[in-house]
Amino acid sequence: MEIKFDAAKAKEKKAKEQTLEDWCANHARKSGYSRYKFVTPGRRGGSDSLFLGEDDAFFVEFKRTKNDKPSKLQQRFREALDRAGIDNYVVSDKEVFRQIIEARTK
Repeated sequence: MEIKFDAAKAKEKKAKEQTLEDWCANHARKSGYSRYKFVTPGRRGGSDSLFLGEDDAFFVEFKRTKNDKPSKLQQRFREALDRAGIDNYVVSDKEVFRQIIEARTK
């Protein structure tokens, strides 16, 4: 069985995720949060972004579609955050993120 890598399709999927990330960062900023692109040098599996508000912080892993799931490494990172009591979310659409911000700013 031959597996073909479609570079154009991969680029399109990444563009969709980036568009979602940009929209969420803008919405968060309007709600008083700052977004920090989260990078874990030397370690894979970290969340995409850290959002900081006044007396509030949470991580977000962005996914292109509702069917996309965190990788095993990403899931382990999320579990470590859970054990530490740090809120973290998997977001695949704007409405979910809007609801997260709304709930956290009440």
